[in-house]
Amino acid sequence: MAEPKKIYLIKYAMTAGITLEMVKDERDDGFVYLEGYSWSSFKLGRDAAKTREEAVALVCAMRAKKVASLRKQIAKLDAMDVEKAVPHG
Repeated sequence: MAEPKKIYLIKYAMTAGITLEMVKDERDDGFVYLEGYSWSSFKLGRDAAKTREEAVALVCAMRAKKVASLRKQIAKLDAMDVEKAVPHG
């Protein structure tokens, strides 16, 4: 009997961390179904990774994207002129 397949679930890496999950079914289109996730499918390379190295690389890219987004948001807040934003009554 073949050993059960496991993948690294990275979809929730920014909140719950990376988890190692059991594969219930893997489709040819790159989607996987996992034990304990009834109605959810996960895309390999976006939501999940087959190797630890791939998972780490994908999460590093996710983190960099999130940091860039937050920096942009901070810059927008820093540039906001509160005096002009609040109407005179």
